[in-house]
Amino acid sequence: MQIAIKYCGGCNCTYQRGQAIKKLKNLFPEHNYVVGDENWVYDIWLVVCGCEKKCVEIQKLVASVRVFVVCSEEDFQNLFKVLKQFKKQDDQMWKKKVCKKGDTAAFSKTFYWEDAHAFSRLTGDSNRLHLNYDFAQIHRFEQPVMHGILVSSLMSTVMGTQLPGEGTVLMDEQVTYKKPVYSGDTIMASVVLTEIKEYTDCYIGTLKGKCVNQSHETVAEGVYHQYMDKKFFELGE
Repeated sequence: MQIAIKYCGGCNCTYQRGQAIKKLKNLFPEHNYVVGDENWVYDIWLVVCGCEKKCVEIQKLVASVRVFVVCSEEDFQNLFKVLKQFKKQDDQMWKKKVCKKGDTAAFSKTFYWEDAHAFSRLTGDSNRLHLNYDFAQIHRFEQPVMHGILVSSLMSTVMGTQLPGEGTVLMDEQVTYKKPVYSGDTIMASVVLTEIKEYTDCYIGTLKGKCVNQSHETVAEGVYHQYMDKKFFELGE
């Protein structure tokens, strides 16, 4: 795995951080250790604080496995235990995932105005409806509206990471947007596997998903078909 390391300013260190990192690398040389770039996603973010104040900003850090914040030698000892457990699980990670009709999964996220700006920079979609208060209110919205595709992407997040999970490939989608999503709204995305068709080398899974806001209102719903390679998946009872 790739482990990105971020340090605090080190103004009040209560233990030898350098020695702890050296021990980490000696115990787990199989990992790739890098100085983290907050614009990138790593397997693990390791935030190394010098004391228990934990004053380092971590909200923008994204990891595919986990973000660890350590601030003492005891924290490092606990980190070592977790990484040893990961090591034991390496042999398990290539086992086929069992999926069956009726399986469900969910994921939630709170959206903020900064998300709309980041999405606009990434995609080039600078529609003022998503970025400008005055323009949004002319269109009778309370405030700038989150991009619909950004919101519905939470359903893709669930499918890519949980159900069916890693190894699946999105084939097509049909999404309907029901209500606007604003900054501060918390959206719960859930999917259910409704059908699985078997072919020679793969399964094709049909999944129905929906996104619901904190008021239990459906803001988006969709039907998806996922390619599920038999190298990664098998059917359950």
